[in-house]
Amino acid sequence: MTMTNKKILAILLASADKTQADAAEILRKFPQSLNMTINRNNLRVCDLLTVCDAFNISIDFKDSSNNIVLSLSANNRNKTDDSKDGAK
Repeated sequence: MTMTNKKILAILLASADKTQADAAEILRKFPQSLNMTINRNNLRVCDLLTVCDAFNISIDFKDSSNNIVLSLSANNRNKTDDSKDGAK
């Protein structure tokens, strides 16, 4: 089953009780820009993970052939602070 960016983000936002405008703010985009990105199915994985991280949501991927689960857990760190520390 293939899921579009729109469906994936809708599920994430509903589970966190947040809006698309909240996601746009986290990604430092205008809401209209994020909407266009989603409608074109061009949301980047790093943007999806950034939103998940901000909303403290973890994602699990399951390999159905051998039942191995890969979990990507939210880590609640501010990525902008990391880049500042690295520049010192």
